[in-house]
Amino acid sequence: MNKQLQNYKNQFRGYDIRGVYPTGVNEELARLIGHIFSRVGKRVVVGHDVREGSKRIADAFSHAAVRSGCRVTTIGEVPNPVCMYYALHHNMHGVYITASHNPKAYNGIKIITPQGVTDTHALALLEKHLGEQKMGSGSLKKDVHAIEEYLRFVLKQFEYLPVKVAVDCMHGMAGTIIEHFAKRSGMRITLLNQEPRADFGGKTPEPTPESVHDLAKTVVEEHCDFGVAFDGDVDRALFVDNRGKPIRGDRMGVILAKKLFRQNRVAATINCSNAIKSLKKVTITPIGRPHLERLIAQKKARFAFELSSHFYFATHYPFSDGFLAMLYTAKLAQKTTLSKERLKLPLYYDLHETYRYASYEEMQDAFEELRAQYQKKYARTNTLDGIRVDTKTSWILLRPSNTEPVIRLTIEAKTYARAQRLLHAFNEIRKKLQ
Repeated sequence: MNKQLQNYKNQFRGYDIRGVYPTGVNEELARLIGHIFSRVGKRVVVGHDVREGSKRIADAFSHAAVRSGCRVTTIGEVPNPVCMYYALHHNMHGVYITASHNPKAYNGIKIITPQGVTDTHALALLEKHLGEQKMGSGSLKKDVHAIEEYLRFVLKQFEYLPVKVAVDCMHGMAGTIIEHFAKRSGMRITLLNQEPRADFGGKTPEPTPESVHDLAKTVVEEHCDFGVAFDGDVDRALFVDNRGKPIRGDRMGVILAKKLFRQNRVAATINCSNAIKSLKKVTITPIGRPHLERLIAQKKARFAFELSSHFYFATHYPFSDGFLAMLYTAKLAQKTTLSKERLKLPLYYDLHETYRYASYEEMQDAFEELRAQYQKKYARTNTLDGIRVDTKTSWILLRPSNTEPVIRLTIEAKTYARAQRLLHAFNEIRKKLQ
């Protein structure tokens, strides 16, 4: 195997293909995937975000897929939920070009099944046969109605929503269609960073409590019912309550589960707050969208959520959709305030640290050493995803990322002092291993 082909195979992750553009993910890799995509499916819809190279990657894949015998429908620059809905509604595979919340230097390829879930089987198949070529006679067409189809479906189940909302598009794909929601739902929307930009305005398009200061300020100054910030491709939505306080995805998930879904058949990931224990019953899964999509698709969960502010609603489809989360929150805001519901939740203190490495190999080696240390120190550990240690009043989770070469550390405790002690202990272990 030549070095360049191995480099391309190294961009395959657990849930998608992702790497730095153009050295890792580029037009050539897209063509190689397109040349064998008919092994995955004969019909495919292709969409892309606003990142540098996204359109070129989408075009390269589309033309190669046609030559491999696929019937390709292109829908252009659209938010990720639009592409996923199109694949589900038209019973075809989907390919969406994005690196989601990653920094601007990255790009990637998401692959979707006709059932609207992440196609991990296709990823394994494509990686195995990368570099081969399957010839056939396909076709290429463009559909300009994808956005309208999506809007009709997602809005038809909501009545008039007369709430005031501040929206931070983070210069991502939300800005392309957010005004349609204002016109059709009755929401009064104040927009921040609406224009889609390849560099996301010089910031990383990842909504976190630390990155939504301007949004929180706008919510208070404009007397909004709530605020919402979307990530680059709009599969995440971080909410800010009416007092300008950000609400992490896991705590927002608990609020929605209690107020809208009667705590019935709820699922959440292993890194979520112990606040989920206030729900009657929760299915705990590893981190990552395929696990929650599967539960929703199999009707084993009505609602699911992640710490990262992905929300999944069985009422509509299996995949996470930031716009849909906004609509449900607007529905909730007609009955109560988010600040009131936030203050009802049990209080915990959480810390989140990210440790970056030069490569995935270096990251994995570091994680294995850290895991060995924790398994040696604690008699009972949870290895469902990464390694988690629980005590009576706290927990710590350490796991390698599936989308970039980083190790993420999450700590939660009943007191801030306890959380700080756990962080200090972790950093001491890490120093000894360096």
